[in-house]
Amino acid sequence: LYEFILSALRSGNCKLDFASQSLRGDKDIVLAAVRMDGLCLEDASEAMKGDREVVLTAISQDWRALQFASLAMREDRRVVQMAAEKDRRALLFAASKMRSDFDLISKVVHQDGRALEYAA
Repeated sequence: LYEFILSALRSGNCKLDFASQSLRGDKDIVLAAVRMDGLCLEDASEAMKGDREVVLTAISQDWRALQFASLAMREDRRVVQMAAEKDRRALLFAASKMRSDFDLISKVVHQDGRALEYAA
């Protein structure tokens, strides 16, 4: 079953909503899914939504995956900065303390001045 799931994910059928909770918490399976489509993070287990490697992989594929990350990840400067550097609108999904973090906002605004509208 495990190999079947990985094979299905690699063939482009990356949705995890069909998988059992244990498979949604399997790091290899979740990583395979978010490599295909970062938004698959939505269907991952809470533990995977809080796993930095999984979240960074998802965000590298699609910045919008930040919205499905755990609060701890949405409060993580490196995670939020990576997403916001891909698209300033990622700040909408960041924890409020990140949207008011002067250093982070400065870096993002330096890259895209329109990011200032998402600062808290």
